[in-house]
Amino acid sequence: MFFLLVCFSIFICLDIWWLCRMNALLRRHGMKRLQWFVRGFIVLAILCLTWMIIPINYTGSQKVLPSFVPALVYIWHIMVLPITALLLATGLSLQAVVRGCRWVKAWWLGRDKEESRAPGEGFSRRQFLLSAGVTSVALLPPTAAAGLAGVSLGQIGHFAIQPYSLALVKWPRELDGYTIAVVADVHVGPFSNDHMLSEIIRQTNGLKPDLIVMPGDLINLSLDELPSALDMVQQLHAPDGVYMIQGNHDIVEDGRKFSAMCFHRGVKLLLDDVVTIHPAAGGPAFQLLGIRYVKDQTDDFPSVAKVANHPNRDRKLFPILLAHHPHAWDQARKHQLPLTLAGHTHGGQIMFTKNFGGGPLRGFRYWTGIHDDPVNQSKLVISNGVGNWFPLRYNAPEQILHLTLRSQALA
Repeated sequence: MFFLLVCFSIFICLDIWWLCRMNALLRRHGMKRLQWFVRGFIVLAILCLTWMIIPINYTGSQKVLPSFVPALVYIWHIMVLPITALLLATGLSLQAVVRGCRWVKAWWLGRDKEESRAPGEGFSRRQFLLSAGVTSVALLPPTAAAGLAGVSLGQIGHFAIQPYSLALVKWPRELDGYTIAVVADVHVGPFSNDHMLSEIIRQTNGLKPDLIVMPGDLINLSLDELPSALDMVQQLHAPDGVYMIQGNHDIVEDGRKFSAMCFHRGVKLLLDDVVTIHPAAGGPAFQLLGIRYVKDQTDDFPSVAKVANHPNRDRKLFPILLAHHPHAWDQARKHQLPLTLAGHTHGGQIMFTKNFGGGPLRGFRYWTGIHDDPVNQSKLVISNGVGNWFPLRYNAPEQILHLTLRSQALA
């Protein structure tokens, strides 16, 4: 909650700063109607943001608003407003430099030698272009935010099935062709709907996987959304079961209550725990190791060591680690864990190129796809996830992974 309040304060300060700059600019050019538009937009943005964040209305408050409203508020405050503020600050700085240069030039050459502006038609044209520019500066950011919000709502529930074939050292030959569906980052909340959840059920079950795993962020923020999320989980079916771990969004409101509600509904939630899977189709057993997500997660991921040395751990059986944050793989490799399945990154969410965008800019070392460490004979597979906390994606499509595990000897 402290982090949310800090973000809230920053966003409000940016809102007020942008409002003051636009008010001054529009007042200087006598554009009163645009002034009222800008004021109204910012007041509504602040009111909606407050409604979505303040503790008294925190639980379930977002679902009271139409989906377009939280989408607009998120995109405006997290994406459009910071970019606009940066561009505006840059423009003001350049303007100050240009004015300074003109003053130096006038002082050096003498004011009487300054070029005079041509009166009449040229001045009118200049004023027209200036007015058009001011209008664009005031209207373009809110319009862009609204447009992107509309685009983001059209993306809900449109996800792909991403198949991967993994050749794994020490994977039992008898289980060659074993399949796992990875349903990550559903984020049931303001940017999900019944159709999306039905499609997740239909398409995941349609893959007929041997096992289904869910590496965290089942809900977005509110525990009010958990009952419908668990209804979806209970309609997923695989011969060897459905297993889930916590993500950071699952524990924002109350991690203990989240876990209790999952256990009460009979959902198999792994919290620094190890479970042995005996394939229904026969063959050797293997183990799932699921780590707990904790607030203020550090890069040493002590939970990895905890499950790697768990009393239930059988080192004769092949282990698969479920970790919400992909950086846990660094510790997994040190503990000779050959396969880690993760989510959390949303594939970078907004990626302008393969290696430039939200993934690396947010500090992720790994943000999508398969990563291989041949020295330690370990692989990491990251799902882009099927849902969103931030409504918009670009070059990071929603997906359900369909993994086929093979013995490297047969690859």
